[in-house]
Amino acid sequence: MKKIGLVGEAPHDTRCIEVVLSKIFPDFTYLTLLNNIHGSQLDQQQPTKRLLRIEYELKKPDLVVIIRDLDSLHSDRNKKKQRLEIFNAFKSIVDKKAIFLLNIYEIEALILADIEKFGSLYNCAVPEYDDPSGVIDPKGELKKISKRYNEVKNLELFHLLDIDKLIAKCSYFKDFLKKFEKAVA
Repeated sequence: MKKIGLVGEAPHDTRCIEVVLSKIFPDFTYLTLLNNIHGSQLDQQQPTKRLLRIEYELKKPDLVVIIRDLDSLHSDRNKKKQRLEIFNAFKSIVDKKAIFLLNIYEIEALILADIEKFGSLYNCAVPEYDDPSGVIDPKGELKKISKRYNEVKNLELFHLLDIDKLIAKCSYFKDFLKKFEKAVA
């Protein structure tokens, strides 16, 4: 059984991606690495790289998925370059056994891809999004749709999301899944 290490900006985000991946790859074991590191702490490379190497050696995952939000649109080359530089630094720490999931704008774009589930959970009317990766501030968008939106409920939402809709509407997620499948083959 393959072990997949997950490194993310926040425990909620990491668990959400674990839920999505386990729907597609239920036979894998998912391990959260760097559970106490949040957001921009991943940018502080030296201390974080040491911690990652220790956890990598202890848990011995077959692959590590580094999950980051771009916090910008796909067209922002400078921001993408910054994120890729940090990813490459971490990739070297895990013996190059890593792939990158760069959420375009934020992880909440995946919720916008299957917005009907959000509407059901929060009992509200929802608009349709053809390409949620083009939405600036998806989290803010969800808060506009329902003032009751709370990130803590994202895990519950991710259990409900339809994988086919995520793949169809989020090209960055579809591309990530192709890389993931190739990496675990």
